Amino acid sequence: SDTTLSRGVPEGTFKAYRCKNNLWDMATPIMLGGEHLGNLFIGQYIQTDDILDETLFRDQAKQYGFEEDAYLEALSRVPRLDRRQVDDIMTFFSKFAKMISSTSLNTIQLSRSLAERKQVEKELQRKSSITMGINRLFSEALMSDSEESIAGNALGIAEELTGSRFGFVGEINEQGRFDTIGISNPGWKSCTMD
Repeated sequence: SDTTLSRGVPEGTFKAYRCKNNLWDMATPIMLGGEHLGNLFIGQYIQTDDILDETLFRDQAKQYGFEEDAYLEALSRVPRLDRRQVDDIMTFFSKFAKMISSTSLNTIQLSRSLAERKQVEKELQRKSSITMGINRLFSEALMSDSEESIAGNALGIAEELTGSRFGFVGEINEQGRFDTIGISNPGWKSCTMD
């Protein structure tokens, strides 16, 4: 009965269903961004204007193998609600479900927005660091007296920006070979011959 009850109910509304045991259930959907996630249910109950057919319930007790008096006693404890009371309860629950959906969607959208903002801030910080490194290199190049000094400064700045512990700077000479102009200290330690 739950699948019958919950199928095709628009957001913000509710649907009543009388099950095969002659008791009532109601459902309202929980939606998130137009997607149906679940339902809020109320039930089972008997409506105050329902006329109970005791014979029907005695027959059900026999059909399902229940002791008749205990089954009818259990039936007497099923809540009796009038239609207006049920409508008021379900109107509240459907508004509550819609509020849960709206709040959840807003939370998800805010989380995504914050994650995107952090990514943009991280990228801006990276670009700012690169720009500051380039400016520092230009400033230090004006004070340098050799290619090796400029290469060492460039290497130090590049290592800071990349978090690398090792690096080198060089150029291709006239013979097509690579000449090292600068190499980080851990690099020199690795290249020494004993």
